[in-house]
Amino acid sequence: GGAWSTGCRDRDISIKVLKGELQKSACEEPKALAIAHAIEAALLLQYADEGRPGKQYKQRLRQVFTHLKGSQEQQADNPKPLAQRVIMGEVTPSQLVVL
Repeated sequence: GGAWSTGCRDRDISIKVLKGELQKSACEEPKALAIAHAIEAALLLQYADEGRPGKQYKQRLRQVFTHLKGSQEQQADNPKPLAQRVIMGEVTPSQLVVL
């Protein structure tokens, strides 16, 4: 997993997937990794199953990923894609995981 590894395979995979999605929005690797870490930590905090990534965590991760992916298409009410708003700090990781 490298220096940023959480020691948990499921969590590391989540971070990798989120980081990849953020990098598509022209976010540099170190920043994308930091944000992905924060999103994953927020997910774990909200949806952990006794401190582990369980079923609810995984469902939520898919939702977050879909939100970020779908955000490439602009929403009428907000011209700035969601992924960009997360990168800019307008939407916090804890807000993102409950969308």
